[in-house]
Amino acid sequence: MTFDQWWISLSRGNASDDRALAVFICWFIWKNRNQWQFEGQQWEPRIVFEKAKVVWKEYSAACELTKPKGRISSTSLPSVWLPPPPDCLKINVDGALDSQNGFGSVGLIARTSSGAIVEARVGNFIISV
Repeated sequence: MTFDQWWISLSRGNASDDRALAVFICWFIWKNRNQWQFEGQQWEPRIVFEKAKVVWKEYSAACELTKPKGRISSTSLPSVWLPPPPDCLKINVDGALDSQNGFGSVGLIARTSSGAIVEARVGNFIISV
């Protein structure tokens, strides 16, 4: 199996943990390469994997902390979207803060006047008070 085939197989199904771990492994391979290139030091492959796994576990734990605790009823939210003028994009942004636990999330979506999605992003962050 080539790298491309492996990477595409990760994007199929609902294996988000596998994809996240794969990203962290790739990132730590890159970090190891840079450490060898610029500092003349490198880790053994086993260490690269272990370091990636530790950071992946921290990331997964942080994601669990930022998951909403309850369900939001879609009937309580407005469901009207007004398109932008032709040849324009409309960017909708929303965010939420959990100041008690020090976490926040933000999301955005950019759409054309026909409603076609151009870009969508989400992110989580830690609030420092």
